[in-house]
Amino acid sequence: MINVIPSKKVILGVANDSSYSVQSHMDSLMTEKNDLLSDVEYLAQTLDYQTFQEYSCLRSGLFFQNCVKRVWTEYEAKLSSSCLTVDQIKEDYPFKAFTTFKKQEENSDQLVEIFKTKSGTTKKELVACAQSHWQEITAMFGDVAKLAALEAIRDEAQRVDYVINVHA
Repeated sequence: MINVIPSKKVILGVANDSSYSVQSHMDSLMTEKNDLLSDVEYLAQTLDYQTFQEYSCLRSGLFFQNCVKRVWTEYEAKLSSSCLTVDQIKEDYPFKAFTTFKKQEENSDQLVEIFKTKSGTTKKELVACAQSHWQEITAMFGDVAKLAALEAIRDEAQRVDYVINVHA
């Protein structure tokens, strides 16, 4: 008999829960991957990046390395300028369209201000806000990278093994 950690039983659908299975978990991971790739494609459109017509996890990584990081680095260099105004921080933010779209998607019932701060609009607060948005973008690309193996593994049985061993 194989000893299985009880919490893993639920995750893997081994428990008496017939509505959940490894296949449904794999399907949800594939859906998540497709949603993330749609977001990557939209980001590429907002940055006018036209190298790829279709995005995969590998191409998303190349896009991140060759374009997104460079754009952020250029913006970060502007942020270090002492003569940068509060309005310039907002106006020059390179991911404004994408970030607004994602925030609006989360809060569809209200207008979204991506540089909304709790106390005021100081330069320091706006820079922190921009960095927070950058962290969300890098996390998105990290999530895409974690799902890249699902693209590379073509055999269904190997995908199931991968999901059981890595995403359980």
